[in-house]
Amino acid sequence: MRIGLRLPACDRADRVAAAAAHAEAAGFDSVWVPDSQLLWRDTFVALALAAASTSRITLATGVTNLVTRHVTVVASAARTVQELAPGRFTLALGAGRSAADMAGVAPTPTRELGESLRALRALLSGEPWSPQRLTGAAGACPVYLGAGGPRNVRLACAEADGLILAGTLSAADVTRTVALVRALVARTSHERPFDIVVWLRAHADDGSPLDPRPWKPAIAIALRNAPGDIAESLGVDPRALRQAAGLHSDGTHPAAWAAAVASCDRLISDDAAVAYARRYCLFGRPADIRDRIAELERAGVTTLITTPLAGDTASTLPHEFIDSFAAARLTS
Repeated sequence: MRIGLRLPACDRADRVAAAAAHAEAAGFDSVWVPDSQLLWRDTFVALALAAASTSRITLATGVTNLVTRHVTVVASAARTVQELAPGRFTLALGAGRSAADMAGVAPTPTRELGESLRALRALLSGEPWSPQRLTGAAGACPVYLGAGGPRNVRLACAEADGLILAGTLSAADVTRTVALVRALVARTSHERPFDIVVWLRAHADDGSPLDPRPWKPAIAIALRNAPGDIAESLGVDPRALRQAAGLHSDGTHPAAWAAAVASCDRLISDDAAVAYARRYCLFGRPADIRDRIAELERAGVTTLITTPLAGDTASTLPHEFIDSFAAARLTS
């Protein structure tokens, strides 16, 4: 199973590229740069600089969208990174929740997402599309979909090269979902490798006293977007989470870190935070993390994307996390 790092372009693009090089040196297989134009620097600029700063690691959007970017703009941007990192670029698309919500527009419906996916494949391959053609196309690259709802999952299984699953997923949820995805892919008419990607937050316990407070904004965001019974099972009032301060209006990122920590600390107990980490994250001593990774691999996950559970992950490059997670994977 390949291990990737979610890497928001939350600093100057050259510093993001340096973080990608750090991840490569630490043994990560890929970096995934999310796209939300009002939160971070431009995704494709960061990926282009990362391409020039690395030699092995796969570079991917994690994910971009077809709402704030026209399909032909995405094709040109993808071609630009492909030229700098031949054979190691993945274009991952999504409905555009964060980017679209913060721009005040609707996400892409499934039907339009499918049409755009087919258009991108044609353009990147140098083929005509209605009747435009991408001059100097660099060739096809893997195209993945980030999907949560059943229609987008079915679209990914039918037409994409991979599916990215995110959210509040227990071990049983992952096993069940991966089995369903494998069955859907098997029903398609064309044979191809299919990458099942799971995105999980992680925290390596180094033996020092645990302080769950820096985890709580991430947990609040996850629980706000999960079924209410998950919060209730942890002793958290899901209605109160809607009033949490310091979170962006898109509901997926911290806006004011200190305010978010203080607000979420009142809403989520330390015991609930630790229980969430154990149930839904890569959490614990190195042996625990390695066991969880092995469990995911046995379930059929082929790529794991990690990101820190603790800290302001929307505005701080994860250099410390890169080292701590790499050490947890390798420590006997």
